Amino acid sequence: MHLDLRHLELISAIVDEGSVTKAGERLHLTQSALSCQLKEAEKRLGTLLFRRLGRRMVLTPAGERLLRASRIALREIDEAEREIRTMSAAAPPPVRLATECFTCYTWLPSLLQRLHRRAPDIEVSIAAEYTRSSVPALLKGDLDVAIITANNADRRLQLTPLFVDEMIAAVPIRHHLASRKWIEARDLAPEHVVTFDAPRENLTLFTDIMDPAGLKPGRHTRMQLSEAMIELVKAGIAIAIMPRWVVASHSAASQMRLVRLTRKGIRRQWSAATLRTRNLPQHIQEFTSVLSEQMQEGTLFSAA
Repeated sequence: MHLDLRHLELISAIVDEGSVTKAGERLHLTQSALSCQLKEAEKRLGTLLFRRLGRRMVLTPAGERLLRASRIALREIDEAEREIRTMSAAAPPPVRLATECFTCYTWLPSLLQRLHRRAPDIEVSIAAEYTRSSVPALLKGDLDVAIITANNADRRLQLTPLFVDEMIAAVPIRHHLASRKWIEARDLAPEHVVTFDAPRENLTLFTDIMDPAGLKPGRHTRMQLSEAMIELVKAGIAIAIMPRWVVASHSAASQMRLVRLTRKGIRRQWSAATLRTRNLPQHIQEFTSVLSEQMQEGTLFSAA
């Protein structure tokens, strides 16, 4: 494109106002500056756009054609600007959220209540289908925020620390391991162990306990719901590996024993992951801020 927007505005202004002087006043340009712009446009096109008849500026055929195009282009730009301003003033799109654990969704109602009080225009869309693939979905652009435990080294992600929790073994109350202060890999080797339904590389049972010892549990079952895992423990069928806060908040907690995993215990850092960008939308920043504040206060777990 050889012409700039200012050249199109210039052509329209000269025709509308009838003279270079009045057109200059409309465009806040001196007569000499406007004349220079007109000569520049004609030089770029290689033809005259106006002829002077006394004090009048008369369009040449080339000028008439350019005027028609200018009217259309300027009208389209004006409409686009109005639409964009309207879009900017409208409510932001929902924050698309997923966590890497189904149980984490239990504290979302408390978070949403606080978010609504602070920023009523921000809506949250739960993308539960990405629970097992939250980081790939975030990198692909299908999510805005992913709540994860992995220490992801991908430089494309910005991690906001949220909280630290402890993984424990929920043991049947009459099980021989129920009186232990902690449980190690060799204790779980003959047992039926149940975990959340997640890839092996994301399961504490293997990454932090069994694999370092070169052992396997006698039987391993994956389940999505913490309630089902707890029922197996209550029935004396299995030992469940899960976060302490999940079991502690359950009504059946008194019917089992919570035993530390390994002598030192196993703790996980949870973070809110977003794309690392200088232009992260304001409503996503606001959501992450509210999430971080409420996590640090500990009110989410008391509500779970």
